[in-house]
Amino acid sequence: MLKSLLRTWVRGSVLRKGASGQSTFWAVVGAISVLRTLHRRYGGRQPVTLMRSKIRPGEVIEVKYTGEPSSDLRKERAKRAELVNVYNSTPDGRKGRKLRKQFANTVVAEDARSKQ
Repeated sequence: MLKSLLRTWVRGSVLRKGASGQSTFWAVVGAISVLRTLHRRYGGRQPVTLMRSKIRPGEVIEVKYTGEPSSDLRKERAKRAELVNVYNSTPDGRKGRKLRKQFANTVVAEDARSKQ
């Protein structure tokens, strides 16, 4: 919350003092923030090709590493890991059979088998 308040104050100062020409300092801060935004949007890091394999003449599959996984992917992986732990720790009996039947032939069951 403090970060957003600080950001709001800086933007307000840039607009109030820098854009109106009252302060050269705030005009420079505004220019730097605009350049930073443009660099992030258009001039960021280029993905590195890790593997390239031809399937047929003219067809190519490329696998690229773009950095950190997205937050959605991290959440999905954490949820899957939690399901694998539940799957592996279920006791025998009706509930365990029901859970194993529910996850049969899924990625969770495959992950659970690989961890055993």
